[in-house]
Amino acid sequence: MLAEVLAAERNRGDSIVEDILLTSHPIFGEIREKMKIPYRVYFTNKLELDAWMKARTFKPETVFETDDDYFEWENNTLQSGKMIGRVQILKSLFEDDLRLKIIALDNWQKISVKYTIYEKTKITDPLDEDIPF
Repeated sequence: MLAEVLAAERNRGDSIVEDILLTSHPIFGEIREKMKIPYRVYFTNKLELDAWMKARTFKPETVFETDDDYFEWENNTLQSGKMIGRVQILKSLFEDDLRLKIIALDNWQKISVKYTIYEKTKITDPLDEDIPF
């Protein structure tokens, strides 16, 4: 009985330490800096990250992924639809069950989060072009 109580307390203590480490994960500061977010960013897994991205009008990019090592989202509505924002987050930052891995600041790589904004270009259909007859 005592061993069970001590084991439960130890597990609870490990969980508390994990929660504390997670709140100071370097990804949150990196996202805030690169995307110029004025408020705190926090998520614990990919599902929560997807919900946060959706709230910021970013959609998962699954058709034209540019790099298999990254999860990608796009926002086609920046500057009244003239610009596109693309967020890429390294897949290896997540466990197999898609929970965010705890990573020490010493092991953080700046390439883990990428944010690019580019001009939307009009894609023309070659069938729409005037054909001289």
